[in-house]
Amino acid sequence: MARVFLSYARADRARVSELAAALERAGHDVWWDRRLSGGAEFEHQIEQALADADVVVVAWSVASVRSHWVRDEAAAGRDRNRLVPVSLDGTTPPLGFRQLHTIDVAAWKIDSSCCCPQVEDAVEHTMRCNMTAGPDPG
Repeated sequence: MARVFLSYARADRARVSELAAALERAGHDVWWDRRLSGGAEFEHQIEQALADADVVVVAWSVASVRSHWVRDEAAAGRDRNRLVPVSLDGTTPPLGFRQLHTIDVAAWKIDSSCCCPQVEDAVEHTMRCNMTAGPDPG
């Protein structure tokens, strides 16, 4: 089981909710902004969740490529070798994030029994690589 940080644009919340639920059904502990506590300093909670994450899944879309928050969260994952990029709608990631293969989940049909197989494989692979890589580079 991986601790997964899920980064997305608010406009994509419905689709990302499906992805989060699928990752949880696959046995992962998924953190996304729906876990923010009311009245809390959210940037500190986000920073802590990113630091604790084994994997950072970023959901690129027309909306998220324009989000400074999503770009910052994705950069934190990339810089720690923990980034798993997915595209919700076929959008190309912004500059600085195109060196990693992006999994296109635009046509993925939600299946109650599993997560998108390519995403699940990438999450597991990223987690295993970081477990054997030694200390965090960040």
